[in-house]
Amino acid sequence: MLEWPTLDGMSYTLHDWHFQEIGSGTVSGGRLKIPNDLPVFSVELKRK
Repeated sequence: MLEWPTLDGMSYTLHDWHFQEIGSGTVSGGRLKIPNDLPVFSVELKRK
């Protein structure tokens, strides 16, 4: 889990090692939980 107050409201996209999207959403409460049941290789964050 990433916890950083300035992440609140940012959108995120999770990618596997082939850079295919495997998840997305919006950070709330300044916490981004990265699931351990997905093959996450990178996380892309964007400020709206």
